[in-house]
Amino acid sequence: MQITRDVVRDLLPLYLSDEVSPDSRALVEAFLEQDPELARLATSASEPTLSEPALPALAETTEMQSLRRVRRRLTLQSWVLGFGIFFALSILSFRFSSEEGIHWFVASSPAAVAVSAGLALTSFCLYAWLRRSPS
Repeated sequence: MQITRDVVRDLLPLYLSDEVSPDSRALVEAFLEQDPELARLATSASEPTLSEPALPALAETTEMQSLRRVRRRLTLQSWVLGFGIFFALSILSFRFSSEEGIHWFVASSPAAVAVSAGLALTSFCLYAWLRRSPS
């Protein structure tokens, strides 16, 4: 079987990156001794080049702006829902002491419960509005 120049050109990138078998390496080296033009191409390709210039910064596209806006919106929704859950659960909080037993937050301070319930309701309404309204 005749090894052509095209076959060696196909093997050349693998040869230069040192990923060929010893038999293929010997075949490419033997062919490069016979073909000076291809040998010159191989040596110029194996020489280290200067680092490539940095790519210019891409302009912010509409997609990136939309993605950032959606992320901000989802973060806001998460915080509002978290506050709503916190205030709703704070109404059910209690404390325990060995002398007095369990003291519920509802029984000990009804004004604070009303404030917590109002904040919870406001948070849940705001969350529902954020979920339904377009961004």
